[in-house]
Amino acid sequence: MTYNHGRFRLSDYDLTQFPGPKVSEPAPDFGLTGLDGDPLHLSSFRGRWLVLETASVSCMMYARNVDKIGLLRKKYPDVEWLVVYVREAHPGRRRPAHRAMPQKIALAGCLKDDYGESRTVVVDTLDGDMHRAYGSLPNMVYVLNPDGDVVYRCDWLSVSELDRVLAKRPDMEPNQHTLTDDLHYPSVWLTAKILWRSGIAAVWDFLRAAPRLLPTHRAADRHYLAQRESDK
Repeated sequence: MTYNHGRFRLSDYDLTQFPGPKVSEPAPDFGLTGLDGDPLHLSSFRGRWLVLETASVSCMMYARNVDKIGLLRKKYPDVEWLVVYVREAHPGRRRPAHRAMPQKIALAGCLKDDYGESRTVVVDTLDGDMHRAYGSLPNMVYVLNPDGDVVYRCDWLSVSELDRVLAKRPDMEPNQHTLTDDLHYPSVWLTAKILWRSGIAAVWDFLRAAPRLLPTHRAADRHYLAQRESDK
């Protein structure tokens, strides 16, 4: 299966599936690349609390929270914050699917240029080795303790939920799904601006999928709520 999708298709995502390291499990180590091109490993951050978020330049779910995360960082200065640049969520002619690492690293730099990202940005491999191992969703969040174990993970980042989790450390948090009503979707203006920056194909693909977006997220809600009930 192709990892770097040339176009956005909702059918490429199964929002009821969230593979990857579970809570209380060690977070697998992966080789990553800094924006300067230098290699580093996820294990380099051992010994500190770590929040890692997956992102791309065309991911509105990431962009909507950048400023809010900036405020949260001030509240928790003992935490290391990492953005892992993965594949483009809504590729288009101007922000296309990745074909080479130099292109991917250059696009990752747009997180700082476009959104003022102040966290450390690292780049996954061209084939998304870490992204696929951690769940393959566009805007996941993981919290790792200083031993490198997963304390919390969620399929979509919610700033208020992350705040709650960081405040109750070192307790484990089993929830792994943000309900649709708590997602705080990006504004129409932000969505349009991001898609247009990618290109007309990104706009068209999103509009074509738009009628199915909310029902798909609601179906994921029902799946995870049923799972919570069965786990009681």
